[in-house]
Amino acid sequence: MKTMRFIIRTLAYFCFMFLYFDSLGQFQLSNLRVVETFDDKFRKNEPAKLLATFPKSDNVEDFYSVDVALGLTFLAFPKANMELNLVGEWHRNTQIGMDQHVQQLGINLSKGFGGTNFTLDMDLNAKYSHDLTIEEGTGETGLYSVYFSPYDASATGSLAFLVPYTIHKVFNGGIYYMHRINFGAEWISQDDLVLFNLNGSLDVYPAGDFFMRKLNLSEPNFLQIRLGYTVREELNDSETSLTIGNLFSWNIGVNYRLGKGVSMFAGFESIDGPDPLKGLEDQKFSRMTLKFKLGL
Repeated sequence: MKTMRFIIRTLAYFCFMFLYFDSLGQFQLSNLRVVETFDDKFRKNEPAKLLATFPKSDNVEDFYSVDVALGLTFLAFPKANMELNLVGEWHRNTQIGMDQHVQQLGINLSKGFGGTNFTLDMDLNAKYSHDLTIEEGTGETGLYSVYFSPYDASATGSLAFLVPYTIHKVFNGGIYYMHRINFGAEWISQDDLVLFNLNGSLDVYPAGDFFMRKLNLSEPNFLQIRLGYTVREELNDSETSLTIGNLFSWNIGVNYRLGKGVSMFAGFESIDGPDPLKGLEDQKFSRMTLKFKLGL
């Protein structure tokens, strides 16, 4: 029932904003995106996870494995490389040792700095977050974060592999790869907890040229192997009960573009570690996963 109330409240929130900005002539369907989370540049481009099973038997609980964010860009300033997004997020997993169930509403401000060779993308986030696994009245908090994603295209020659957010080709197209990195700070107001955050990932796309040729694809990332990490450190003394630590993940699977602005990923992933901003306790689990991304 709580989940249904959150979904109805979120849809009502976005419908109101649709109607309001449409009346001003500022709303377009291209402003709507469905992804994993809107926290930073990297994860805004990650597909959402959405799997659920609803058994008919009263003796078997419903199954959820969900990481989905709905975002609406309602103010954009292309010349300033800046946009403001309304965001609703739902993170839930009932098939792990300690359940995860977090609902969030807030805003995201994205701003790009720099020129042709070097840019620094900044994401500012302010969210209301409700952790439904915690006793009534104690799971609500404000989440505030800032992340920076650097991009330096000036490296050439033997140093070109250092350029992030760019697909690199090695072994005559036998393997492609891409790496990403961002860093920032996070504040959880309920616990007065300030954290340093460092995120990174490495994607490897084996046999990229082969799949592009055989499947008539425009990108080499059909088969994907990813290693990811998140490092968190406390920046202040807080008497928090939250688990703070590093998170490591990996996955293997296939990406496929279904149409303009719509893509999916199917595969296997493993996660080891906590994420206090998403209500994930320190634990290790693996799962088959199906992800999709929608950008109208």
